[in-house]
Order: sequence, then C-alpha cells, then structure tokens
Amino acid sequence: MLRQRAFALTAASLAILAGTAFAQSTAPTAPAKPAETKPVDVKPVEVKPVEIKPAEIKQISPADLKKEQIESKPTPNTDPIVDTGGRITIDSGDAVELGNIPDTTSVTKQIKFTNNGTGPLEIRSTTGSCGCTVPKLDKTTYQPGESGFVTVTYNPANRSGAQHTTVTIATNDPTAPTKQVQIKSNVVPQLRVEPMALNMGQVARDQGAKGTVTVTSRVPGLTITGVTPNNPAVEAKILETKTVQVDGQNVEQTTIEVGLTSSAVPGPMNANVSIRTSDPNRTLNAIVMGEIIGDIQVMPSQLQFPGLSPSQAINSQLRLVPRNGKAFKVLSVEDIPQAVGQQGAIPSFMKFEIKEDTTQTPSAWNIVITGTAPAQQGPIRGEMLVTTDNEGSDKQMRVRYFGFTRAASQPAAQPAGNPGQNWDQKPSTLVPEKKEELKKQVEKEVKKEAEKVAPK
Repeated sequence: MLRQRAFALTAASLAILAGTAFAQSTAPTAPAKPAETKPVDVKPVEVKPVEIKPAEIKQISPADLKKEQIESKPTPNTDPIVDTGGRITIDSGDAVELGNIPDTTSVTKQIKFTNNGTGPLEIRSTTGSCGCTVPKLDKTTYQPGESGFVTVTYNPANRSGAQHTTVTIATNDPTAPTKQVQIKSNVVPQLRVEPMALNMGQVARDQGAKGTVTVTSRVPGLTITGVTPNNPAVEAKILETKTVQVDGQNVEQTTIEVGLTSSAVPGPMNANVSIRTSDPNRTLNAIVMGEIIGDIQVMPSQLQFPGLSPSQAINSQLRLVPRNGKAFKVLSVEDIPQAVGQQGAIPSFMKFEIKEDTTQTPSAWNIVITGTAPAQQGPIRGEMLVTTDNEGSDKQMRVRYFGFTRAASQPAAQPAGNPGQNWDQKPSTLVPEKKEELKKQVEKEVKKEAEKVAPK
C-alpha cells in the first residue's frame, strides 16, 4: 500500500515538473534593445613626398671592361685531349728525282714514310697518275713510330724529255687524308727519228723535192740496215752514218735522204718510210707529206662531208684553174668509194655536172656535186677521179673526200587521230597551208556571228 502511494506521488511530481517546463518554453520573449553606436573619429594619414635621387653612373675604363670580360668567361676544360690517330710523314720529300733515264728500261724507286701519330696508320690506297707509274705496298697498317715504303715502278717507253707524274697516297690521317709525291725524270730515247713527220710543202710536179731525216742511236753496235717507202711517188736512201757527241755522250747518227719522184700524181701526198735496224725488234717510221701541183690547180684539194644525216641532200663544188696559162678541158669525173676498216665500200652516192667558166682566159672549170648521203650510218671515204685532156700528169687527178653519216633521228610523234600530212614535225603546229585555211574559216565564223547580233 505504502509502495503504491509513493509511486503515485512520484508520478504526480513528474507531471507538475513537466507542465512547468512547457509553460516556460511557450511564454512570449521580450524584444531586445538595440546596441548603442558611437561615432569613430578617423584621422587622415599624412603622406610625405619621397625624394628620388638619380643613380650614379660609373665610368668603366677599357682595361676594367676587358678584365671583367675575362673574369666572366667560363673556365676552359684543361683536360688533355687524347689523339689515337695515325699521322703520316713523307721522309723522302714531296718529289722523287729519277734523273736521266733511257726509254728502254723501267726504273724502280721507293718512297719512305713514317707514322708519327699515337695510333695505327692505315694506308687506304696508292694511285699513279698514269699507267706508266705503278705504286705498290707491302702492307696497309703501320703502328706508331713504324716506317714503310711505297715502291714505284716507272715505265718511260715512248716518252722523251722532261716528264712529271705523281703518286697519291690516301690514309686515315685526319690532318692530311691524301699526300702527293711527284716523280720527275728526263727520258733519253735510245733511238730517235728527227723529224718524225717531214712536210715537203707544195711541190711542182716537174721539179721534185728532197729532204733529210736523221736517226740518232745510243744503243752500242746498233746500225741502220735499210729504208722502204710505201708510196711509189717517194724514194729514200741512206746517205751516211757517223759518230757525234750529244750531251757529252758519243752517239751514232745516220742521215736518210727522202725525195719525191717525177711520177708523183698531183694532189695531196702522204707516205710512210720504214727504217730497219740490225735489231729485228727495233723498227722506226718517218712520215712524209706534201702536195704535188701540176698544170691544173684543184680547189679545194679535198672535200669534207662532216655529220651528214641519212639520205641528206648534198650540194658541193670543185673548181679547176690552169696554173701556167695553158687551156685544158675536163672530160669526165668518176666517184670511187673506199672501204673503211671492216665496213665495206659504200655505193657511189654522188652525181657530177661539168660546167665551163668562160669569164676568165683560159677557161676554168666547175664540177657541181649533187646527190644524197648514204642511208647507212658510218664513215665515208673515197676519191673523185677527174680526167682532162692535159697531156702531162694532170691528165688524171684524184681528189679525196671523207666524212661520216650520223645515226638517223627518231621520227616526230604524231598527235592522236593520225592527221598525217596535216601536221609538221611539231605535233602542236599546223603546216602553213592549213594555218591559212583555218584562219579564213575562223574569220568567216566570226563575221557570221557578228551579223546575227548586229541591229537591223
């Protein structure tokens, strides 16, 4: 019973407390009074002017400037540079002197070099400036301090007098990738013909002419045994052999006389004189040339046909004039083609027309030459045989001609549609007749259009 009353009392107390709290939370709140605001006294800040003074400019002397530049430069790298390459030095110099040498024997000389570098020297190539100068090496790699030789063989055959050739050595030396060494010599022929070509000039047919050729021999015991011309108009014979001094040396000199016979045919003349010696392997040659003139002068003395196109038209002329005031008559002209090498003689391709020129006394004669060039490509060579009524050696005269026919050019391309004869060699250009026809047609069309738009 007592417990029930206590519990009821406690519950009632809690209810009273809860109601009181609720009443307080729902009661109206009185408005708050605004805070009192007091004015703030703001004083202006005093700004003082700042005095700016100009910077002082300091004068720098050239010496101070140079010193400053030197001090501002970065410190160079003083580490030593290691060079591992080869360096070639030609110990024998830039030229090798062979002195006086005969033209019958090859001469061998060595070019000495040394590797003065810190690494291996590689010889990449050795080259002579001509086939007569041949260099040779034993090996291609040379260690520092090692020396070597380039062996040079010089062949003076068919040479005479002062000679200069070179040997080029290519290496891995970066300072001098190539080195050149001159090979100098004075070649002394053991057998010499002077002159090698004897020019007799113009020689009258009835007068003839003579000249001499000298053979100098430095070969002990060698003698001249005979001479033979290859032209019946030339004769040759040995006159004498004697000992003379040349450059302080005793040599044998043989004099050979060369002459033109009275049977020489007027016109250009060339011959070869073969000179035999006591050594079957030593045969010399001398050339004899000139022009034989008779009673009739032929102009030009020979004809040239340079660079003819296949089937090209030919138009040339010969003129025959009396030399001694004696009249003559041209009877006929014949073309005689000649073979050239393995190519056979080409067929005759020229026609001749003989015309008398009476504007001078005695008369001159013109030979007009026409025809077409050979269709075959290659050299042209032959003679024109001119026959006259002259009783002397001018009765028949031979006039040489030479030249060549070049390769045929490709035909010009034709435009589409194959207009054929309406076009010339340039596909974009009409031939003159068609140009005029086209021009008239265009003018007609323009006139017709103008009439349509003209006011009536």
